[in-house]
Amino acid sequence: MFVDQGWLMSDTEIQLRFHNNPIHIFKKRDQTSKYNIKCCTVNLYTDEVVDDVECVDQFYQSVHASNPPIRVSSLGEYDNQDQSAHGMPVSDTDYVIFKLKTFEFNSHGIKVQIYKPTENSSEPSLYGYTNILPLHLENCTGSLVLVLNSLHGFPIGHITVRYLVCKPNKYVKYSLAKSFSKWWNRDRPTLEIGHRGLGDTHSTDINYKKEQNVKHENTLGSLMTAGEMGADYVEFDVMLSKDKVPIIWHDFKVSILLRKRSRGKHQVYNIPVHELTLAQLQDLRVEYVKHNSGSEHYDVSDVTEEHNLHDKLSPFPLLRDALREIDPNLGFYVEIKYPIYLYDNKSKEEGIESFFERNSFLDPILKVLHEEGGSRRIVIASFDPDTCIMARLKQNRYPVFFLVEDLGGGQPYFSDTRTHSVTSAVALAKSEKFLGVSINAAALMRKEDKLLEYVFAQQMICFVWGPDANNVEVRQDLKDRHVHAICHDEIGKNHRTSIYRAEHEDRIQKLATLYQSISPGLSPSHSLKGSAASLSTLESLEDSRSQLSLKAEKSNSSSYLLPTVTVTRDSATQSSSFHSTMQTDVTLNGQNATIQDYRTDFY
Repeated sequence: MFVDQGWLMSDTEIQLRFHNNPIHIFKKRDQTSKYNIKCCTVNLYTDEVVDDVECVDQFYQSVHASNPPIRVSSLGEYDNQDQSAHGMPVSDTDYVIFKLKTFEFNSHGIKVQIYKPTENSSEPSLYGYTNILPLHLENCTGSLVLVLNSLHGFPIGHITVRYLVCKPNKYVKYSLAKSFSKWWNRDRPTLEIGHRGLGDTHSTDINYKKEQNVKHENTLGSLMTAGEMGADYVEFDVMLSKDKVPIIWHDFKVSILLRKRSRGKHQVYNIPVHELTLAQLQDLRVEYVKHNSGSEHYDVSDVTEEHNLHDKLSPFPLLRDALREIDPNLGFYVEIKYPIYLYDNKSKEEGIESFFERNSFLDPILKVLHEEGGSRRIVIASFDPDTCIMARLKQNRYPVFFLVEDLGGGQPYFSDTRTHSVTSAVALAKSEKFLGVSINAAALMRKEDKLLEYVFAQQMICFVWGPDANNVEVRQDLKDRHVHAICHDEIGKNHRTSIYRAEHEDRIQKLATLYQSISPGLSPSHSLKGSAASLSTLESLEDSRSQLSLKAEKSNSSSYLLPTVTVTRDSATQSSSFHSTMQTDVTLNGQNATIQDYRTDFY
């Protein structure tokens, strides 16, 4: 029997991560030794005390037995394991993760114990320890350097640990009524995703945008038009305003352009988006500013163009409005923006050093997705590994994808080890139960690396993005290699039929044909053309189906089964899906017919 980790409801998950030679010992003779790490929970309010050094190890073994267990895994392992009696080996190449779930976060500390091999025994012995208290974890994510003490209490070295504290969503209580976090239809052809709607407005290699006056990126108008042009999904970026309203916007900063007294010269001031309220953002006249290299002049193009707040082309649209106003058959690929450290200078993206704490940042976004998502297909993605982990732990409704650069050449873009390559990204996705990874197309064009084959071998869903995906020949090559979706800027170049829209129309037509065959009087009055009309038609047919069930009881001409919940288990991919099933068995002119309204093809 397979048991999935589920999601956080009232408990809190704490992760402690040790990697890149986390242990430093002061004594030179012990610096080259191999050490094991073991983490145990300690009840901070216990009255038990032990003074005998010889009994310390036995004492902690007995005390920890009644406290919440801590499980351990290495990056890339699917399942967490119970700890051995003498801990987990940690070398310079290991990435070891200890995980604890607790209902009493402030009542438990964590004792980190270090074991060292001994010459006279086949088993390592306790060498030192340190303690992690709740007050150390107040920031919910970060890094600690803690003093290691000997069993007699003397400092013998220090240890570095990265941590994550994920709390349950304080706004939403999820259930199994809708759960697609582990489900994907792998038999569909490659889906196409409109990057920021109709594409990156300011991309220098997309000339047709200026020629056709393409709507500005990340606006409701751009997202809607991409759907009309046949996109299966639209990708857009979400962050919070200062008053914690989820908005659609790509950059972490907005530029305030001031004209100097000298005519024609400007001065640009960058202000972080999260330091402005929604009202302040909507009051801005937004202009895209491009600096001319080697001069003090800037090319300025108006973004707002005098649009009012309710215009579909206004910047900073609300996530809530996008969910309410855009065709629900259009999938949403929601990239959650959270600044992470860059590799070269150890500073965060766009110089953002202070930002929302991750729990308080994610909860409002997930709340809006839950309340306004309806039946829309939604996937959540981020370049930030911890944002992905928390999005997976906090909810079970939508699948999570990890975005990865992997530009090759041995130079990572971000400092976090988990972002350095496709293989490390897949290892993280596998360990944290993400549905898949979203990879820069440039990495997959290095076919000698066989990265796509590796992703598929790990049973990951694979999305592709990046400038290379704007090339039609590259897209065709990726489709021939059966990637699951491609995100690109050229969705508006050629009109196509959305796969989801075509399936939706076909589904309604089949229902209409069946009901009209059973009883012409129950035929729908709405047109089957257009998404809004199709939704109204489906609602009409659902009403008719209820009437049909009552009629069937009297005439015995058909049997009607009430909705049931089906749990589908895929042993090959270790994934589960939960979905409602409606089934109607009818007899027409002596012939048996069955229609099953399964949503196993939902994603």
